[in-house]
Amino acid sequence: MTSSTSELVQFVRDSLLKGQSKAQIERAPSEAGWAEERISDALSAFADMEFPVPVPKARNSVSARDAFLNLVLFSTLDLCA
Repeated sequence: MTSSTSELVQFVRDSLLKGQSKAQIERAPSEAGWAEERISDALSAFADMEFPVPVPKARNSVSARDAFLNLVLFSTLDLCA
């Protein structure tokens, strides 16, 4: 995540803490020149649920280590088969 994207996610989080609706939050960065895709990504980082603080959604990511481990495991499986 780039620095500017994390700034936008922090803005969304702070706005949600202050009780702003997602529609209101979406309008402000749009007027400031943010790309619609980045705005929707930042808004989608938080779950739509009633809770006193914004709840972040789980994000699945694959690291280079995981990719290498999968390559080694599938190669071993291929050799055994």
